[in-house]
Amino acid sequence: MARLTSLCLLAALAAGGCATADKVYQSGGENNLRITGKTLGDSFAQVNRIYLYVYEVSQKCKLDYLGHVALDKPALEVGLPTGKLLVLTAEFASSGRFDRSGLRNQYSYAIELRPGYDYAAEIVHTEQFHKFALSEGRRGGSMRPLERRKLEACP
Repeated sequence: MARLTSLCLLAALAAGGCATADKVYQSGGENNLRITGKTLGDSFAQVNRIYLYVYEVSQKCKLDYLGHVALDKPALEVGLPTGKLLVLTAEFASSGRFDRSGLRNQYSYAIELRPGYDYAAEIVHTEQFHKFALSEGRRGGSMRPLERRKLEACP
């Protein structure tokens, strides 16, 4: 449990930009993840930036930062590696990526993408809540929601 807590803390620090350089994720292979992002409503903590951070989990449970995707369009597609354990972290920020003064909320999934499948990430901010939901489906088929999963492989 302590190791899992340490990994989660490491992911949060890395995603926040404290432990990593500003590295834009370089999409590889064919696009298998469609990301839609929205910010709705007005509040004192208005989110003005949404990021998706991509990490690969090594066999020794080390998080290797692959980069971030800035959701600067309503929808975009990227190619993520299949057959490898990944951690995807959505961050909602009310400031710039390295400006630590603003509000930051993060939600993560541990997932191993499968060849021949498409994935969809819905990332939404409203006055009332933040949402990060993943779904998957065979290429050309219907999508099904995925449950949020922790890193069980890392004791």
